[in-house]
Amino acid sequence: GSTGTPKGVMVEHQSLVNHTTWQADRFQFAAHDIFLQRTSPSFDAAVWELWTALSIGAHVALLPLERQFDTRTIFDLVNKYQVTVLQLVPSLLSALLMVTDVEQNEVDSLRYVFCGGEFLRNEQAAKWLQFAPRALVNVYGPTEATIDATAWVYTAGFNTPVA
Repeated sequence: GSTGTPKGVMVEHQSLVNHTTWQADRFQFAAHDIFLQRTSPSFDAAVWELWTALSIGAHVALLPLERQFDTRTIFDLVNKYQVTVLQLVPSLLSALLMVTDVEQNEVDSLRYVFCGGEFLRNEQAAKWLQFAPRALVNVYGPTEATIDATAWVYTAGFNTPVA
């Protein structure tokens, strides 16, 4: 959990099946997709990176756990394996946007970038979509809700509300 203290939440098998089915259907994942499994297994979101991909016969590219926050390695693997589905916390999304030696063609394979686990600011979303105009999905949900309870899809050209 976010506190660092394990909650011991039991997630029912059917709940994971429901989440996997919803996600695969809603985002039209298919066997040709390639998921980057970069999330620590101690974080509930790691479950969907693996099980959603495997349930539809998609490929999974594994990022070594010790490199899960290495922005250059993430870009390199997205490019090398032509990753189509990537999940990040918003703070890592911001860190990726600070890498200056990345060309847009290094992320051309991405169909979806999912952000969850922290508050995603519209400014972060807008900056990412300027760099890589693909769907950015803001997901939120407590572990007890089996990973995600809500999802919002940002697409290129969305209007950032004025504060």
